Amino acid sequence: MSTKYFLKDKHGIFTIDLDQVKASLAKKPGWSRYMVEESIMDYRRFLLLIKKHGGRYELAPTKLIDEAWHQHILFTRKYHHDCAVIFGRYLHHFPVLDNENKRFDFQALDMTRKLYFDEFGEHLFEYRQWVFVYNVIFNNIKRGFYKVKQPFYGLFKVLT
Repeated sequence: MSTKYFLKDKHGIFTIDLDQVKASLAKKPGWSRYMVEESIMDYRRFLLLIKKHGGRYELAPTKLIDEAWHQHILFTRKYHHDCAVIFGRYLHHFPVLDNENKRFDFQALDMTRKLYFDEFGEHLFEYRQWVFVYNVIFNNIKRGFYKVKQPFYGLFKVLT
């Protein structure tokens, strides 16, 4: 990450202590230290996006950011204090649903991904992981390790 955010952290986002949140995430089954660190960095960056763009755009967290956010909220006094430092108010967490279908708003997630890339010059951790997985699967299909039955959600339904 560029040091410009640490040097110009006028909002306190990159200096708030999230060690308790990290410890909580690390206890979750399947969470590696790397996954915890990347999720916390994405969560911090997501908070910055909310600070900078939240009034203009509907933003949605990825699943890993959302989990970090949930863990932060569980430390209620700390979360309340951190929100006051960063936003000057309590930042409420609510599901991002589209008004018409009452389902998850993928447009809000797409906006988050776009703003994240524009701001930080890299993709969200989860997106980077899916691209890696997709490339591994695609390369194995090309090598003949898997047979493709039918397209599935933009990827492929793979049979071994």
